[in-house]
Amino acid sequence: MIADLITSLPSSTVSGANKVSASLRQRLDDIAANHNGMVPLHGRLFGQWMHHVYPRECPYPHYSGNTDSELPDEYVDAKSTFARASKEEMVMLIEAGDVGKKSQAKFDLPVEEVMPWSEEEEMFVVRSVSHVDYSAGSTPPAQRSMALVAASASLAFGLIQTLKQASSAGPASKYTV
Repeated sequence: MIADLITSLPSSTVSGANKVSASLRQRLDDIAANHNGMVPLHGRLFGQWMHHVYPRECPYPHYSGNTDSELPDEYVDAKSTFARASKEEMVMLIEAGDVGKKSQAKFDLPVEEVMPWSEEEEMFVVRSVSHVDYSAGSTPPAQRSMALVAASASLAFGLIQTLKQASSAGPASKYTV
């Protein structure tokens, strides 16, 4: 269902209808197979799949704590000598390449063959556990509810008894001092 939906989504970087290749469909099926038939939209693997489908629109989902994020100014200040090349160096690199010869590069490769794929999953949003082991000393919710009802009933009974005694004693006597 997700792959069919993706083919009809508009894109500013992909012209025409976006076709999901057979290998990308297989990867989406593999993601679903690892999660009981459902694709977790908040998982790293689905983000990676979306990056393969829309490489310019969806960022690559790096593992938590594995990237060093620097602002452009911080990068240039710390590594300014390594981040720049002189005009002569650029000309030398261009001339070193085989610009005159016909390139053997293939430009029609599917994106999944060019971009790396990692099978490691990481959930960005974790669902709460539905089954709790109460043997570790925690009280089950049903017992807590029963204890609350019993405490409320006891308090109500005591309040009613106090009000009955106060009303049976008659009106309060007035004392003059």
